[in-house]
Amino acid sequence: MANLGIDIGASKIYYVALDGNKRLSEGHFNLTPQATETVLEICNKIKSDLQEKGIQIEKIGVGAPGLPKDGTLSYAPNFTALVDFPLAQEIAKIFGNVPIVIHNDANAFTYAEVALGAAAEFQNVAGLTLGTGLGGGLVINGRLYVGKGGAEIGHTILNLQKDEEAENLISSKFFKKLGKDPIKVRQKAEAGDKEAKALWEEFGRNLGHLVANIVNILDPQAIVVGGGMADAYELFIKGAKSAASKHIVSPESKDVPILKSTLGPAAGSIGCALLAG
Repeated sequence: MANLGIDIGASKIYYVALDGNKRLSEGHFNLTPQATETVLEICNKIKSDLQEKGIQIEKIGVGAPGLPKDGTLSYAPNFTALVDFPLAQEIAKIFGNVPIVIHNDANAFTYAEVALGAAAEFQNVAGLTLGTGLGGGLVINGRLYVGKGGAEIGHTILNLQKDEEAENLISSKFFKKLGKDPIKVRQKAEAGDKEAKALWEEFGRNLGHLVANIVNILDPQAIVVGGGMADAYELFIKGAKSAASKHIVSPESKDVPILKSTLGPAAGSIGCALLAG
């Protein structure tokens, strides 16, 4: 018997079957087109994969890019089709009505990195997922903190004059609003292109400003970043640390660790499987 974690992103779905902390099976599928029908098709493929390997599922945790409520999402700006869609109910039909709980994907990511990943030595951690959008999660005293269920770090306002949210400045949206492909910009920067490097440094400074806000409010022991944009960690981390240090008030916290995920793309699904148990 295993717990299954399914992490639904804006462009991919990852899954991990865990027996305790041991990964029995894992994989990912492209989410094309972005539609509820595609999500359910992929869940059927996951079920087939597990059946072929003889893995029985006891509980399921599902991570989704929005605010969970009663087995669905009440808010999902980067996957609007999931809003009010009976996600837990439909996935339960596929897997034989096993218990299912829906989590915010960034919460699951943060929990996984504290439990088994980059932040395992800490008890108070903020996690940031840098991808199509920007998600955030908190672990306080070793426990996932969700408040009333509506916390969204990604919608923190960073630019009051333009009313710009952090998500527009610290995700793929930062590059796309300039008409650029973040993957190509990363490739150019790694090849030494000065303009591309400058864009990633600006991205890093934006991240540093958000980190400073988080530290000035919560003073966590560490920040951990993941998601597709985190693959460019070396291109933005210097700018992020510099900007964070400049704006963090506490002298003891100016060098707060900004860690890169060690669980990689599977982090969210691992967190979902752990939380399911």
